[in-house]
Amino acid sequence: MTASPSPSSLQPQTAGSPLPGKSRWILLRIILALGGATFVLFPIASGNNYAFSVAGLLMFVAAILLPPVKPRITLEQKARELGALAVVDGGRYRFPNSSSSAHVRLFVASDRILSLDAKFRVLLEIPTAEITSFLAVQAQKGWFLEVLWSANAAEFHYRGDSAEPLARAAEKAIRSVEPAPKPEVPQHRAATA
Repeated sequence: MTASPSPSSLQPQTAGSPLPGKSRWILLRIILALGGATFVLFPIASGNNYAFSVAGLLMFVAAILLPPVKPRITLEQKARELGALAVVDGGRYRFPNSSSSAHVRLFVASDRILSLDAKFRVLLEIPTAEITSFLAVQAQKGWFLEVLWSANAAEFHYRGDSAEPLARAAEKAIRSVEPAPKPEVPQHRAATA
């Protein structure tokens, strides 16, 4: 069983704007081009004022030369690209040997767990086959999820009212891809005569 996020949690968080960023950028370019064209034609209708014409020409050229919007990748697209079975909030990941930290999301795939920041940069990669233990634990200031693998360790800190459910959801997502324990091989005694 995999812990997959709800569709609403996969959508990018916006500040309630009626138009997405790409549409606003295109609308700005169109308004700039139309305004520039209007100002270029303004001296024909009004007489000798060519200052509007120069300003309009500059606006029109600026609208043409503005770079196109870079396509924004969504959380769902990135999860598909990485082959993630689940995407969960990773809380704040503290960098090793540093006091700095970053808010991350954990992309849990069958072969690895990736910790990505808000710009989808990989901050940490944990091979699931090497995980030795993981546990969500309540601490004095919230909750944290500790993951141990090989000779490494990572801690993800959660704070606030939703700290426990977030830490437990991350633990559950990792548990869903945890490798099966290796069966113990019985040891045979040497035959005594």
